Amino acid sequence: LEDFLRALEEVTPSSKEFKFDAQSWKESWLLTAGVNEVVPEWKKNGRSREEEIILRQSAAVPSLPTLRTHRLNLAFFEETGNIYESHRVLLRDQETTSLHFDFSKRSPSAVLVNYGDQAYMKTLLDQTSRDFFLSNMSKVPDELTRAIIWITFWNMTRDAKLSGVDFVRTVAQSIGKETDSSVLSLVLRYAERSIALYIPRATELKFGLRRQMFEAVREMIVRERQGHITVLLKDFLIEFAQGEEAFAFLVDWLEGRVRELDHVELGVDSRWALLVRVFRSEKIPLERKLQMLNAQVASDSSDFGRKAKLRLEAQLAEEPQRQTLWDSFLSREESRSMKDFERLMEGFNDEMNLERNERYVQPYFDNLNLVYETKNKDHANNFALFLAPRHERFNESLAAYRRILERTDEKFVWLRKNLHEAIDNLERRQRAFECCATSTKAI
Repeated sequence: LEDFLRALEEVTPSSKEFKFDAQSWKESWLLTAGVNEVVPEWKKNGRSREEEIILRQSAAVPSLPTLRTHRLNLAFFEETGNIYESHRVLLRDQETTSLHFDFSKRSPSAVLVNYGDQAYMKTLLDQTSRDFFLSNMSKVPDELTRAIIWITFWNMTRDAKLSGVDFVRTVAQSIGKETDSSVLSLVLRYAERSIALYIPRATELKFGLRRQMFEAVREMIVRERQGHITVLLKDFLIEFAQGEEAFAFLVDWLEGRVRELDHVELGVDSRWALLVRVFRSEKIPLERKLQMLNAQVASDSSDFGRKAKLRLEAQLAEEPQRQTLWDSFLSREESRSMKDFERLMEGFNDEMNLERNERYVQPYFDNLNLVYETKNKDHANNFALFLAPRHERFNESLAAYRRILERTDEKFVWLRKNLHEAIDNLERRQRAFECCATSTKAI
């Protein structure tokens, strides 16, 4: 390490404003945990030759408060979405760094910190830049820059600094013009996670946003002819399907009655994923669902198909079958593989079974310690993850997890890790829900 630091010091240029010190760098970057957040503060429509931009640095995790020195690029955007100027700047290891630029001839419509993604940090958008990009994402021509802005939006959504509703609406309005498959995949996944995790089920917003994304992806896949992009869109079209109209569309697609998608091949994996969505329908009779399941089983004799069948059977199970499944999760029959149990747990705890699983909420918390004490690590971790209550009574779940954590011995490392993660995730979702509530009230 010392040889590396000496070499680093030799090749890293110093200037009047900054002299690189390898030992200080080691202390702050290698020996200290945590990541920094940076947000710009500036005056819109400023026209002086010495306009100030303040870069405000903070700790992303307050318990890890170290602030660091960074070199990064600062980009200025014009109304067209193009970058008209960028600057290499030094961010000091302090709360604020003041920079000055000449805006006498042109004032930016938006400012992006860490343009080019060369510094290790979480970036945030100021209000002016946030509003500009929410309305103009499709105007940004560079793929990497679009990806950086989308990632920034996603981090802000997760951190309850941007409403999940605003984020998903922006995706739905912009995604039709996205031409890069890697950016497309990234953004669609973020939109799906935002709807699933950060928008309350109790409002109509969740359903409405899924429908909006379903229609946006459907419009894209109908006109798309590049094979690798249609494969990507096909999977997300299935994921965003919700509501009886969308389920009926999926059934027609499965059975070859959607002419507009004749150019899109539904592979075996996609057919199984499609059935997971369709089986959530309240209008399709059980007999019809079983007919579709049997047809799919007949066409796929693979091990993947066998596991997918287990998931769907667990998804459809009613009492007393559900109690039998629950007992098997606690007893861990050795005749079943770990992957079999994963699929069974997924189906058992599918979102369509939210009400049916209310009776298993308290037994989940009551048995969590016991499962870790008596079963192997992998099965216990699957039990904790796949069977966690899906209701959105966060305070109730948080209190239960904290009680378990208090009485869990330090030797149960994996249980304590999963409890901490569950608490962190629920607290994050709780803050995101509050952000959504504030945002929708303002509309």
